[in-house]
Amino acid sequence: MIVTGDVRTSESEKRVRTGDPERTTAKRRTQIIITDEINDLDHQRASIEEQIILLKKLEKDKLRSEMKLSLYASVTSIIPGLDDQSTISGHIVDTDKKVVENLELDPSNQTAFDTCNIVWKMINL
Repeated sequence: MIVTGDVRTSESEKRVRTGDPERTTAKRRTQIIITDEINDLDHQRASIEEQIILLKKLEKDKLRSEMKLSLYASVTSIIPGLDDQSTISGHIVDTDKKVVENLELDPSNQTAFDTCNIVWKMINL
């Protein structure tokens, strides 16, 4: 939108005024305004379609992450705690013994190798 004095004019109205040397008829002016509105709606539709595609991809990625997490929990018997990213925490589940053991390690207190060994010993693998 262009501001000229106190009168605000849209790009399409400006095009109508400057595009034809002689006076443009009301019908032509209306056609140009409608064409511009249609183009704007087409751009909005394309943007919405892109957002829909992005949302579908995000949902697919989320489902894939949940499936990976489920696989890891099934293989290691560890259900990770995702609340605090600074510690390694969760629950070790032994379905045969029907026991749930709490797991909480601070990786800043030991090396990654030591942390890994502690976890392996806890899950008895």
